Amino acid sequence: MRPSLAREAWQTWARVYALLWVFTLGSCVLVMVVPGGPALARGLLPLTLTAAHNPPPSLADVLSIAANNTLRSVWPLTLGIIDAQQRRVTRLLADGAVTANLLVSGLFVGGAIGGYGVRVLAFLPHLPLERVDLLLGRLGGSLSGDESSVATNV
Repeated sequence: MRPSLAREAWQTWARVYALLWVFTLGSCVLVMVVPGGPALARGLLPLTLTAAHNPPPSLADVLSIAANNTLRSVWPLTLGIIDAQQRRVTRLLADGAVTANLLVSGLFVGGAIGGYGVRVLAFLPHLPLERVDLLLGRLGGSLSGDESSVATNV
């Protein structure tokens, strides 16, 4: 791989990572400023944020989260296997699916923080690493060298 392609891929990844955090913060602020937004978010995301109601972490929990995150981050790599970037229509659909996957994550996390406030952060120490995991599939698409991809040109 050309050094410039690798640099471009990492720059794209960094931009998308930053945009995901901006979207998350925007979702959080939106929930907080809309009248009734926090109550609506708490109703849609009924979380129990006490240690008494949440079981202690176990190996099974860690493996379950890892399996879920792996599925969410690896499926974009399969788009290259099915040549989704070969046609304009399939490229747009693939980029839309990848973008939706990232935005849904930002919406849920931003909504939870906006609805529950900073106390939810104690339950999200893994979030930066989880976001890296989500974007690895996107980076794989960037490294394929297909610069016509919409998401690659963020």
